[in-house]
Amino acid sequence: VANVVLVHRRLSIIDLSEPGWQPMHTRDGRYYAIFNGEIYNYVELRDELSSLGHRFRSGSDTEVLLEAYAHWGAEALGRLTGMFAVAILDVEAQRLFLARDFFGIKPLYYARWRDGFAFASEINTLLRLPGVGRRAHPQRLYDYLGFGVTDHGGDGHVEVGVAHAARLSCAPRCPCSPATRSSPSSRHAGFASSPSLPTSSAPTRRRRRFMKPP
Repeated sequence: VANVVLVHRRLSIIDLSEPGWQPMHTRDGRYYAIFNGEIYNYVELRDELSSLGHRFRSGSDTEVLLEAYAHWGAEALGRLTGMFAVAILDVEAQRLFLARDFFGIKPLYYARWRDGFAFASEINTLLRLPGVGRRAHPQRLYDYLGFGVTDHGGDGHVEVGVAHAARLSCAPRCPCSPATRSSPSSRHAGFASSPSLPTSSAPTRRRRRFMKPP
């Protein structure tokens, strides 16, 4: 049994056909992605990737983002113009990659507890999971209200920082395989994974303004 599950509900705007559904995977089955947002320059990136030999099955910006990551890795984030929260599972490397857009338009929350790790675009999704508490930490509440600080590390649910990315190892119990796909009638995006994934985060880089993950 795989130890990673990807779940997604999608608001379908670009490419309503089944090839645009998520989780989406590359042709070789190495990368799987779930994505909330919009890539404004996906047409230009699609043309560039096509010239580099990539072939596309859909007209969605999700597939362009996925193929960009397959080609450039985390450096692909520096080529994106848009708003997004994205998770990309690399089955071969047994890693999960999370990233958030450069201005924090799309939220991306995660929770760590003794038995696992989960992430979502809404806190309510995390609160439904066993092991994730609802109690607010007084000092962290003060830090958030006073200074906007959300990431203290450790247990509890926190938000991936603006223009940040995280790599998580899902070894040694991989191979990891996504469990579900979205329906085009879904109204909003959300995603979760489980269990036992150690995490680290670092700012992403976009041209001159961002640093890349380690």
